[in-house]
Amino acid sequence: MNHILLLDAHKNALDAIAESIDTFAQDYQVERYNALELSPEQIKLSSLLCLLILDGQLPNYLEYLHTLKRKENISDSVPVLLCLPSDATSDTVAHALSKGVTDFIIEPWSAALVEARVKSNLKLFHSQKALEKQKTDLRELTETQNYLMSIVAHDLKAPLNRVQGLVQLLPLVGTLNQEQKEQVEMIEKAVESGQKLIEDILTINAYEADCEPLYIKEIELSDFIKETISMHQQSIADKKNIQISFEQDTPITLKTDSEHLTRILDNLISNALKFSPKDKKVFINLEQHKNQVIISVKDQGPGISPEDQKKMFKKFQKLSAKPTGGETSTGLGLSIIKVLTQRLQGSIDYDTILGKGTTFKLKLPSLD
Repeated sequence: MNHILLLDAHKNALDAIAESIDTFAQDYQVERYNALELSPEQIKLSSLLCLLILDGQLPNYLEYLHTLKRKENISDSVPVLLCLPSDATSDTVAHALSKGVTDFIIEPWSAALVEARVKSNLKLFHSQKALEKQKTDLRELTETQNYLMSIVAHDLKAPLNRVQGLVQLLPLVGTLNQEQKEQVEMIEKAVESGQKLIEDILTINAYEADCEPLYIKEIELSDFIKETISMHQQSIADKKNIQISFEQDTPITLKTDSEHLTRILDNLISNALKFSPKDKKVFINLEQHKNQVIISVKDQGPGISPEDQKKMFKKFQKLSAKPTGGETSTGLGLSIIKVLTQRLQGSIDYDTILGKGTTFKLKLPSLD
């Protein structure tokens, strides 16, 4: 049964409050203890506590409250109503509220005021419990969804790999004409797109579950970024005649997870290249500011609309802007960036101007 706990400082000190509660809270069991006679260790709670009412004349009442909450594992969602004497000062009230007290009532305690305050705090408790249950249900639903998605994605790997293998065998059957070559190329692109989607799904599910440990090591960032750029320069950048500009030669080191950082930079640079028209530039800058490094990636693409900005870091959200060279997009790149950045205790910000481009700024601290 739900119950309300009253802690008196003196015998019968809270009689008026207890009697008032009995008239409107029949569904609650009221338990009373004389806190001067019993230590927190002597109080045993047996039912679901919905409200704790504390006599403000109890010496060291805040210390008593914290000891009891710790000993009985009382949740912070349980409201604490502090009953104060008529001479209580605003400083006393402010201090109590800053130390975990939820609400207060000052003598004289009229029945109407007691009823209003108790009902308000009980409503607050049940609202918080309902919210906690919704959060738990949502978390379990999300975990189940991610689990099923991982199973489906994993099971799709094998048939896609078989299709890829069969396509690679086709030229061995005989010479292909131009139309057949184009069709084979379309199949290969479709398979690669599917494999990239599967990889992204498995990646973000693993990182969101926080089941992948971090492997921290010191990285020299200039060489690290140049190596990442070279991989993109040989693929999309050269095909679209996009120049990637990075001229940082000052050694800057960072202790972080290199695999996470590679994935973040890969997605940032890949997006910049995908959404940039031919013959444009992508600018990458590296700087150190106090105890963090800032890596910015700036493109000359279409920018991000206000509507797209609202959903850009959510999973499976394809934005209105389309890749300019027929590249594929899974809708997971930015959400992966956000998850990995959070795991590295960093932040990702952006500035965008429609028709002129977008700059993403990755801020990372050095990890021990």
